[in-house]
Formats: sequence, structure tokens, C-alpha cells
Amino acid sequence: MREAVLNSEGLSVQFASREDALDALDSVATGLLFLSARKHIARHLWMKDQPYAIVVCDGTSLTELFRDYLGRSRDKARFMLQLSTRCPIDDGVEAADLGNFLDEEVDGLPHCTDLLWCAISATKVSVSLSPNTDWHRNPLSLRLIRNGAHSRTVEVENVFSVESARDTADRLIATDLVGISPDELWNRRADLFPNLVFGLDVEKQLKAIGSDLFSSAVSRLVDLNTSAADWDATNSPTPTYICKVTGESASTMQKYGGDRVFRSSNGQNATFEKHARLHDGARIHLREIAEQSAIEIGYVGKHLRIVSED
Repeated sequence: MREAVLNSEGLSVQFASREDALDALDSVATGLLFLSARKHIARHLWMKDQPYAIVVCDGTSLTELFRDYLGRSRDKARFMLQLSTRCPIDDGVEAADLGNFLDEEVDGLPHCTDLLWCAISATKVSVSLSPNTDWHRNPLSLRLIRNGAHSRTVEVENVFSVESARDTADRLIATDLVGISPDELWNRRADLFPNLVFGLDVEKQLKAIGSDLFSSAVSRLVDLNTSAADWDATNSPTPTYICKVTGESASTMQKYGGDRVFRSSNGQNATFEKHARLHDGARIHLREIAEQSAIEIGYVGKHLRIVSED
């Protein structure tokens, strides 16, 4: 799981007013909440200085801005106050990163250790609360300098809005899934697909479907995980799927409903009628657990029998 780091350079120019700062904070908080709900980031935000020492506008500290934000969005304000507990950044640098942290700097920003930390670590996400639109880019392309010469250019995930957070989430998922094996997917399923539940038969099914179909299944599981996260976030009675998900005909369920019974995550038999389509006609069968706003995967494999094929 990644960690969020406040980009101090973003506040080298202050906001024109508290209202402008609150608007920007709302965008940042919404983006971070999106990533946190999907378990892409830990529930803390590293800062170079204590929040009471960071001025955002007209003598207003970041701590005071968080308190003002309570009047606008109490839940998100509390979320941000809970996040802002890690300081200073130097205390968190891992031993594996320490050499680069001491020997490199961001080109043009020699004292910006927070962005440097994001650049040298694969587990950090930059957070830009800033009136300067130059920092409203995702990812940020940072040139690193070592011994006075350009050493490398690094792309850093940068959150400043919910749209930027969505882009980051898509890239993080894609990175985590590159070259993944069925065994690794199963062992890491809770981290990779935190909003899905997996029945106990799926482990063997993933190993049996072959590489082409497995790749298609991974892509579809990403879609279903996103749909489940949105369902949980909106508290709607049913999920809105971003991929095609349909049920079976009454005649198919009457004759072949038993083909769609698999072990649930708790080991009990359950019917997984609804399905999403995979490459070459294969299917992922699932069920919706309304009381938990959860989607459970019960089957991944070849097309099961239907009446129209008799």
C-alpha cells in the first residue's frame, strides 16, 4: 500500500483567500478519500513540517484550514485531520532509499525533500494542495540531479482532485497486475481487488484457464472491483457495472442452475447466476451481496451450459 506525501513546493505560493484554499482542499480530500476507500494508500499523510507551521493563505495554517473545513464537509475534514499525523519526512525514509535521498535532489528544487522522496521511492504518492496550476498535473515529471548533473527523470503520481486520483488508481492497478501469476493473484487478492470477495473454488479455476483467458479475467476483475467500490461508496441498492453483466434465462436456471452453484468465501454452497464476459466466450460468474454492498466471484472459466445450446 502506498503512502501520501504533501508537496511543500505547492504552497510556496499561497492561496488568495480561505475560500479558494477550502475549494482546493475539498478537491484534494475527495481524491485521497477515493484512493483510501480503494485501499491504494495508507491512512496517513506525510508532511515536511507540522501542519500548524504550514501557511496556506493570509496567516492561516493548514491545521486552521482543516478546522474551517469541518463546517463544509465534516466527514472529509475529519478524514484529513486523521491523515495528517506523519512528520517530518526525514524520519520515514527507508534504509533502502537513504543513499539516493542524501545524494540526489529535484532539479530546481534543492530543498524539496518531499518530492524527492516521492521520486526515489516506489511506494509514495505526491499530494499537491496548491493555487499554482503547474502542480495540477498527473503524473509529475521530475528531473533528478546527482553531483550537479542530471541523473534521471522520474514520473510521480500526483493527487490534486478526484479525477487525478482516478488516473492514479488506474495506473497503480495496472502496475501491480503486470506479469502476475494465478498463484500470486490469489494470494494477493485482498490487496489487488479489495472490493471483491472470492469463493473458494476460484483458486483452482484461475490456475486451469490458461494464459490468454487468465489475462482477460484479470482485466474483467479490475472492472468488477471498480464497480463494487462505486457501489459501496454510493450506497445504492444495486451496483452499476462498468462492464456488461447479465443474468441467465429462467429456463436455463431451471434446467442448469446447479451448474452455477459454487463454494462461497465461507465455504457454503451458493448460486452465482450473474456473469461477466471474457475472451473466447468464457465467463466470470458472480453474485451480489446487497447487505454488504459486495460482489462475490464464484466461477472463472469456460461458458457453462444454457438451454439455447441444447
